[in-house]
Amino acid sequence: MLAVAYACSPERLQLHSVPGQPLRVDIPGHRIGLSLSHEPGLSLAAIRDGGAVGVDLMRIDAALDWTPVALLYLGAEACTEIGRQPPGQQAGHFAQAWTALEARLKCRGAAITEWNRELEHLLAQAPLRMLGLPPGFAGSVALGPSSAME
Repeated sequence: MLAVAYACSPERLQLHSVPGQPLRVDIPGHRIGLSLSHEPGLSLAAIRDGGAVGVDLMRIDAALDWTPVALLYLGAEACTEIGRQPPGQQAGHFAQAWTALEARLKCRGAAITEWNRELEHLLAQAPLRMLGLPPGFAGSVALGPSSAME
């Protein structure tokens, strides 16, 4: 798809996957941010010319015990906010918060880590958009600064 879009041969695409950096593809004259996410029944790709991008997708699972995961990775405030939602909506709110976290982590090239204020501050710098997806799915996309591609 990228080779066709940028009118070059697939051999000229250079995929860079380096721990601690966002995923990217180099094409002569372009540095393209790339992020992928998959759940059975749906796959997403986010592509951004000249800047980092992160995308995440999650199937909403009403049977999931989300509380311990939310406390550990999203923080007490987010966990409390999810718990304030009507019981039938909590799984969807958790999935949306989780995909926001994962999209921002991917955008920064960062590994998942336990919640802390410093991480929250760092990740909040990546603009975030919730995705309109088919029922039963939640998803988010985050954009990083162009300098995040270096």
